Amino acid sequence: MTTEKLENDWKLIQDDFQKLEKIHDEYIQKSRQVSKFQDTAVKAMKHHNYLLKNFKETMK
Repeated sequence: MTTEKLENDWKLIQDDFQKLEKIHDEYIQKSRQVSKFQDTAVKAMKHHNYLLKNFKETMK
């Protein structure tokens, strides 16, 4: 292998790794957003269940 070929291969590897880092960063960001949405949904469901329980008790 020539030095030029090795340098070109290394450049491709570096470029690919940078793309991978960007994809990973976006994945982490989206994962955090999903976690926040899940937390919000869980809180809303708990509140809804609380209201239903109170309504059920009122109807007795």
